[in-house]
Amino acid sequence: MTRERQFWTVGPVVAILIGLAVGCTKAADRIPREATLVASQSGGMGFLSRDKGTVYLVDSRTGQVVYTAAVAYGDKLAFLPEQKQVLFNGNVVSQPELNAKHVYRLFFLRE
Repeated sequence: MTRERQFWTVGPVVAILIGLAVGCTKAADRIPREATLVASQSGGMGFLSRDKGTVYLVDSRTGQVVYTAAVAYGDKLAFLPEQKQVLFNGNVVSQPELNAKHVYRLFFLRE
């Protein structure tokens, strides 16, 4: 096999593998260690912020962070997997691919 042909055969495979490695980060890599687990359940859940900080919603089956937001004291979040909606202070702010059968974990990092 010529060098040019080797490049065209191996090059795209290497590019795909690099793309997968960069694009697929686990929740553990994106959530600060100081964040506290505040809820873990399937179905809908709500959160009332008692402090300024950041929330992270993680699909425990896939390990993906499906939603993150900065919150202030008194902000209200609702995660509704059946409707595939995230509400922030009563307004739909996101429509991620949520699965009602999965368990979701909600983390909070105080600022």
